[in-house]
This record gives sequence, C-alpha cells and structure tokens, in this order.
Amino acid sequence: MDNDVAIEVGEMLEKVQGGLFATKSCCYRVPHIIRQLNEDAYTPMVVSIGPLHHGNSRLVFMEGYKQIYCQYFITRSEASLSDLVSCVQQLEPQIRACYSEKIDLTADELVEVIFIDCCFVIELFLRYQEGTTEDDVILSKDWMDARISHDLLLLENQVPLFVFENIYNRAFASRLQLHGGRLPSFMWFAADGYFAYFNKQQVPSPDASSVAHFTDLLRYFYLPPSHTTRRLRLPLVLGHSASELVEAGVKFQVTNKSTHGCMLDLEFEHGTLKIPHIEADDATEIFLRNIVALEQCHYPKEHYILDYVIFLGHLMKTVRESL
Repeated sequence: MDNDVAIEVGEMLEKVQGGLFATKSCCYRVPHIIRQLNEDAYTPMVVSIGPLHHGNSRLVFMEGYKQIYCQYFITRSEASLSDLVSCVQQLEPQIRACYSEKIDLTADELVEVIFIDCCFVIELFLRYQEGTTEDDVILSKDWMDARISHDLLLLENQVPLFVFENIYNRAFASRLQLHGGRLPSFMWFAADGYFAYFNKQQVPSPDASSVAHFTDLLRYFYLPPSHTTRRLRLPLVLGHSASELVEAGVKFQVTNKSTHGCMLDLEFEHGTLKIPHIEADDATEIFLRNIVALEQCHYPKEHYILDYVIFLGHLMKTVRESL
C-alpha cells in the first residue's frame, strides 16, 4: 500500500526552487526583522521596478507613465520591439535566478514586467541627461522626480544591472562609444548622470560588472574605491557615547575629505577622533537602511556601512540610554 503522505511530501519537494547555497541572488526582499524597524524606508512610494512590488495598488497609477516612456524608448531605438523583447526573453532564467525568493509570475509575465520597467528607466535616464523637462510629466515635477530617484535605489525595487545593459546595448549598438560612436555606456548614464547627485564623495564610476544593481551602486558611492575584504570577523567594540568619551579626555575633529574621500575614513590619533564630514538630509536614513539591508543579505562578511551606523549609534547614545 502506497504511503500517501510520502507521495505528497515528494511532490512538494519537487516544486522547491533554489537552495541553501544559491550564489546568484542579488535582489532581495528585506527580512522582516529589519523591515519592521521602519516599513516606509524599504517600500516604494511612487513607482515599482521589478517583480517584488509589481501590482501594488498604491503604485498602479505609474504604470501608464511607464508604458508611455517605453513607447518613446522604442521609437528612439535602432532595434525593433521584437528584438528588444527577445533580448529579455533570452535572459529570463538568469533574471529569475537573481531574486532570492520565488517569483509567482510565468516566464512571459516576468519578461513583460522586466521589459517595461527597464525601458522606462533607460528612457528616464536619457531624458534627464537631455534636459527634456518642460512637458515631461515626471521631470517637470520636482517632487515626483525626487521621489522616483529615491524609489529606484530601494533594495526591494531592483532589476539586475546586466538586464538594463543588454537592452541598452542592443537598442543603440551602432552608436555606442565602444563601437566608435558618441553614446556613452548605460553605467555612465546611471553613475555620472541620473544618480550623480548621490555620489557625494565623487568616487570614479565603477565597472558595470562589479555592481549588481542600483542599491549596490549607492553602496559603492559610500565606500572607498579600493576597500579591502575584511580578514577577520571581529565584532565592533565601542561602549561609550560621545559625551562619555569627551569626559574621558577624547577630542573630536571633523575632517573634510575633498577628493575621493570616504565617510568611513575614521582616525583615532593622539587622543583625537577624526570623523569625516557628511551631508545628511531627509533621505539619508532611507539610503543607509537599504544599504545595510543589502549588506545583511549580500555582503555578510563586508558590512562596512552597518559597522559605521553602529559606530554612530554608540556615539549618539545619551547617558540614560547607556545605563
């Protein structure tokens, strides 16, 4: 007599996707234990990119705008719509493997979502660089432009960078600089164009192969270009607040790193703690939280930004909190 439970368990296990040792994932949903600290910091407010927030009722109004941008992009592309869609279809298994959780979309549905979203972003970058703003429904409204740029940097709102590059390269194959043309790479439009504002430390643009997506690009902006992998997994030890350190005789000095400086370049020398100057605004917390979430998921041995946030947290503790 067959064991019905064993049969059901076997069928269930056959449907399991991925594994404990998957190494291709780079797009993540923020773990609940991190997300619950500030739900809004990880949730797109205006536009969804990729499958994780696709269909969100709060973001549906942007779908029409994305499709209009997609039409403009196809018009300026030297490749046909069929060629561009085929490009994404060929990459579909690779794209799906980049998400750490199961995507409940068919292959065709995922291709459609990725294609529309990527074309929208590429067209947005091109129009931004061209200064096409007067009649543009997005770029003509400062609040919408700013909010979209923030949404594009959220960890849960990512499409792997190689997808953008493949579509972009196929669309403008004969005009790219690498083929003797005048059109720069997609990475240039991202790092030196649309997201240049966030590169406060003016670090050189990264090689596209070294960046997984836009959240990873933001992390690159915060880190020194030649950071090294930590050799030992030692805990960050600092048990005193700034006020306690001052009472103990420690002096604080703000340093200005003008060229290719890094906010992580902390120095303690002759009783003086030197901390690089940073510019913070309303979005700083959002960006740091998303980079920290990326490090927790993707860089478990290289969590430099997390260490920095913990360091500042200790310094800012009040006497009451230290007790």
